[in-house]
Amino acid sequence: MNIAILTAGGDSPGINAFVRSLYYICAKKGHTLYGIIRGWEGLIHGDYILITESDVKNIAFTGGSILKNSKVNPLKNEEHLDKIMLLINQLSIDTIIAVGSFDTHKIASSLNDYGIPIITIPQTIDNDICGTDFSLGFYSSVKNIVNAIETIRTTNESHERDILIETMGREAGWLTVFAALTTKVEGFYIPEMGEISVDLIIERFTQRRERGYSDNIVLISEGINCKEIKRDIVFDEIYSDIDLTGVTFTISDIIASKMYKKPKVVILSYIQRGGTPDVYDVVLADRFAFESVSLIEKKEKGLIIGCENGRVYPYPIKDAIKKRRVVTDYYLQLASMLID
Repeated sequence: MNIAILTAGGDSPGINAFVRSLYYICAKKGHTLYGIIRGWEGLIHGDYILITESDVKNIAFTGGSILKNSKVNPLKNEEHLDKIMLLINQLSIDTIIAVGSFDTHKIASSLNDYGIPIITIPQTIDNDICGTDFSLGFYSSVKNIVNAIETIRTTNESHERDILIETMGREAGWLTVFAALTTKVEGFYIPEMGEISVDLIIERFTQRRERGYSDNIVLISEGINCKEIKRDIVFDEIYSDIDLTGVTFTISDIIASKMYKKPKVVILSYIQRGGTPDVYDVVLADRFAFESVSLIEKKEKGLIIGCENGRVYPYPIKDAIKKRRVVTDYYLQLASMLID
């Protein structure tokens, strides 16, 4: 069989591990594997490679994607769909495996409806795809955040500052909560808490300092809903969206107008995406790759592969994109219990 793989949207540690595993499984089973360069953009423009062992043998513990990523929406132009079908026919592709985030799955579902056979893999540090406990790359991103917090903590013990650390996650606070579960922080605020006032953050810093603690770190999820802040709307290449990055600077300015000293702001940004995947994500990539090939051999399509309660299983892409998966009360309460 002829299989094509593409990686779209934002990247995360673990993509290359998946590509590697997929290649070796395909090779053992006699299947041909094509790599589409730059996601949906490469699919439109016919930019691809034939993946060989030399491409993948040493990439399991590398970050990023050897196939590159892009944010291009092939649904914007009907001519794009015709070009995609042309490439599929040219290479006799049986199925496309799309590895990506929430928007990637929305596009994949529409393309599958159009008649393009697709299997998808949940890969996003946001961990906001329904039907899977954890997306590929999530645990590795939490590791990066925790390492950054630990590094910042050492210098902050010397400078005795109040610090706001901004994490990614968009409308879901998974990264923030799991970082709070893993390492010592003095507070965290996520979208799932609903609308909050900056006064709550001020109160937290004040309480800590009154108790004699002068090196305080509070985590801010980029999608936090503060009543004092108005978001600026920008237009994403895939869908109209809201630019969430940098909200913590505004929060810091508001705090500075009410407190004796302005909190230091650290925006982790791409530090969260890059670097070496952890063992959990590499093994998860192996399991996703094996299940992908098994489904393709059964001529299944329109499915996403998830992992729930330790079990890898397929389910309809349409079920994964009905809504974004947000932090459950269990994890929110657990993390809150660990805050001193």
